[in-house]
Amino acid sequence: NPLLGLSVKGTRLLLTLHVLFPHELLPALDLLERGCVLRTVVKPRAAILPNQNLGPDTLSLLIQSEQNDKQITAYYVQHYEVRLHAWHCSCPAFAFAAFPASMWLNVEGPMDDARKAEATKAWRFGGLGVRGQVPVCKHLLACLLGQQCLLLQDFVREKELSVEEAAGWAAGLG
Repeated sequence: NPLLGLSVKGTRLLLTLHVLFPHELLPALDLLERGCVLRTVVKPRAAILPNQNLGPDTLSLLIQSEQNDKQITAYYVQHYEVRLHAWHCSCPAFAFAAFPASMWLNVEGPMDDARKAEATKAWRFGGLGVRGQVPVCKHLLACLLGQQCLLLQDFVREKELSVEEAAGWAAGLG
């Protein structure tokens, strides 16, 4: 367990994360520990566009959520796609966090110039949320920790996919 040898500073950081994300941190760490985070990189097709720079959005992270349905006695694996640069996860929990039911009661107007300038800055935690809230789920937090935290990077598996394989993963056939 890499967290056993944490310094005092690392322990405080972990406790701060637990205070900020009380419902997401422990499940995110569990996903990392079980090896459920898979970083996929799509190999570009050189014949289509020879000088194409695919950029950071070609990197996606897939979360395996294994479930055993006892009523049907069927075993299946659900995959959720996480894109950190877009701050998006395909799971229902992220959708509910991004668009809470209370959002529709008080809709704000368009963004002013200060908020537009803030949105174009370099990388930062989160995306644009409703009324200052940053939507997050355990999958997104697991991928973020696996990418940004040196202690947890070894828990992220990597796989290079062809365009056809990536299409199959996106269609749910992974």
